Amino acid sequence: MQKRRGAFDVAFAIASILMILTLAINLAATLAGKHFEKEEKCMMNIITTNDLCLWYGKTQALRDINISVPEGSITALIGPSGCGKSTFLKTLNRMNDLVPDVRITGSVKYRVKDIFAPGTDVNELRRQIGMVFQKPNPFPMSIYDNIAYGPRTHGIRSKAKLDEIVETSLKKCCNLG
Repeated sequence: MQKRRGAFDVAFAIASILMILTLAINLAATLAGKHFEKEEKCMMNIITTNDLCLWYGKTQALRDINISVPEGSITALIGPSGCGKSTFLKTLNRMNDLVPDVRITGSVKYRVKDIFAPGTDVNELRRQIGMVFQKPNPFPMSIYDNIAYGPRTHGIRSKAKLDEIVETSLKKCCNLG
């Protein structure tokens, strides 16, 4: 009984977070002037996972997640702390690529495209599937690279421009200028 309840908690948690994510994606698209066409007979799934599993080293964090989220739907992921909600969301925009010793099996599709397919533009994927954290959550890289991450994602490649942005950000954050 406990094993079944644990699987239900994870599935319920994933459904809850997907609802929030889908709502945020649709709101962002609407604000950008795009409108999602809803066809009552054949609504496309915006996100689909099949047998998704994820391990941090030897610890399995996600086990056989199968979910389809229709475009324009509201989905929620609700569950206790540590049940895999954030891990699942980080998988959707490939933020787990930045974590050492992560292994992922199964498939994740965003708008019918496999997000793990060779040639996937991860920066473009992250522009379309955003994440907001409750608490600051730096990536496992240098302070410079954490600050430069956003500008790089939006196409800034000039080392001089990135240096300027990072320096200005640090000065403002520390009230130095």
